[in-house]
Amino acid sequence: IQTNGSVSMKTMHGTPREILNGVSQRRLASAAIPAALRAIQGARILLAEDNTLNQQVAGELLRDAGLVVDIAENGRIACDMAAHGWGADAPYHLVLMDLQMPVMDGLDATREIRSQPQGRAVPIVAMTANAMESDRESCLGAGMVDFVAKPIEPDALFRALLRWIPPLNGDRAIAAYGANLEDASTTADPPLPPVVGLDRAAGLRRVQGKNQRYTAMLRGFADAQADTVVHIRTALAAHDLKTALRLAHTLKGLTGNIGATDLVLDALALEQRLGDGDDPIGLAPMLLKLETSLNAQVAAIRSVLPTPSLVGQDASGKTKDFALLATVCEQLRVLLSNDDGNAERVVAEHAKLLRMAYPVHFSDLQTAVNRFDSERGLEILQQAMANDPS
Repeated sequence: IQTNGSVSMKTMHGTPREILNGVSQRRLASAAIPAALRAIQGARILLAEDNTLNQQVAGELLRDAGLVVDIAENGRIACDMAAHGWGADAPYHLVLMDLQMPVMDGLDATREIRSQPQGRAVPIVAMTANAMESDRESCLGAGMVDFVAKPIEPDALFRALLRWIPPLNGDRAIAAYGANLEDASTTADPPLPPVVGLDRAAGLRRVQGKNQRYTAMLRGFADAQADTVVHIRTALAAHDLKTALRLAHTLKGLTGNIGATDLVLDALALEQRLGDGDDPIGLAPMLLKLETSLNAQVAAIRSVLPTPSLVGQDASGKTKDFALLATVCEQLRVLLSNDDGNAERVVAEHAKLLRMAYPVHFSDLQTAVNRFDSERGLEILQQAMANDPS
């Protein structure tokens, strides 16, 4: 198969069209995946994803599998990073490409990468909460070779990686990146109480059963998505249908990640109406229904996972828990100094505290950590702590 001038990407596992249409007959059993992943440990993955929570979920899954992950926040950045990677000693082995991103979407980014001679052979795998046949055909037409649906099921993601990344030097990769998949899932993890509205089993499955990671994802969702309907209304009032649609699409995917099954349906209904180009005025009842459901879900999460109690006040009158802040900063300092991907989880879990304590530096710190740029993250953290009058 030739895709926009690309080299043939037919493999023993099926052609891109067969895989995108879901008819590939070869399916690796779930129990065999951990051992199979050892053959590709050390592979470099470019993850193009604009949403922080999705970056966190996918990035941690990939790093747990022993893969090296770079994150691009939109398609334009992904193209630039891919082009830079061609000249590196270790170019990307695979690109995971979200479809709906600001600045440049995944389809346009894929076309641009494919237009470069060095970009014709790298496997580009679509990631999206849309699973319509038309979406699959669009992915194939742009030059993608496979399709991973959101919310991401770890086994489906790993099968795609194993399908397209050739075996590497297993012994050297394991020595260099050292992920032990069986041990990674057995770390002591405090149980999470039930949360109304959530299918906890589904949410935990997407983080491979890790309660602490699921807890961080829930807190991140409540923090980042609580005002989504407000932002959608603002976009509609500005006649920015594209942004409104992207916000609804992102909300749908994230509610699926955390296992909010009923809220997913409300977000999906709004996304479909926006996609049909319905009159914004006529969407008022649907927006109100979604807002009510979202508020209830956020409240349910916060009732079980309250924001850590805050004591003390800074110069502006805002409260800060100085003991907790000191503990979190020291934990982050150690993680970043050791280039440990768990720094991303710590930032997500304590986002409100860090934002309140370091309003000038928080955004840059979060961006650096989410990009797994430990050196830059440590530099920003140290600057924030040095400039903090407390």
